Amino acid sequence: IVAHDDMTTYRSWSGYGDELCWGALWLYRATGNEAYLTKARAAWDEFDLGTDAIQFSWDDKRAGCYGMVFLDMWGANRHCANVAYIALWAAQYGDQSKSDKYREWAQGQINILLGDSGHSFVDGTYSDDRNDYVHNEVACDYNAAFTGAIAALVELN
Repeated sequence: IVAHDDMTTYRSWSGYGDELCWGALWLYRATGNEAYLTKARAAWDEFDLGTDAIQFSWDDKRAGCYGMVFLDMWGANRHCANVAYIALWAAQYGDQSKSDKYREWAQGQINILLGDSGHSFVDGTYSDDRNDYVHNEVACDYNAAFTGAIAALVELN
């Protein structure tokens, strides 16, 4: 993958590293070729894409590089777990022709939270700073769907 820093035709406010990572992840998903995953990991590290992913837009693909649902920086893992729970509910009570797909997708989201991404978001990855409400706030909507999704997955297995 080659990127050109041509500011005369395209102005990227976030840089091009996020597009390199996101594109490599899609190529890996489409082909299964590990070389693309290696390139994605290299771009992740080189361009420090693990910070400040607050949106997904035409210019900023950092949130797409996470591999999990990312809707907002406030309780980002909450959104991932909430949508996984909704997918599991839909698998149980919705369109049965898609239930396996919904369950597999939800399992993938929970697996990312539990550590498939290289570290667990559940075991205290963030520092225990009570003034950091963005990462450490405790609320029912942060925990209930995660617990519900885990319970649904345990029931399925």
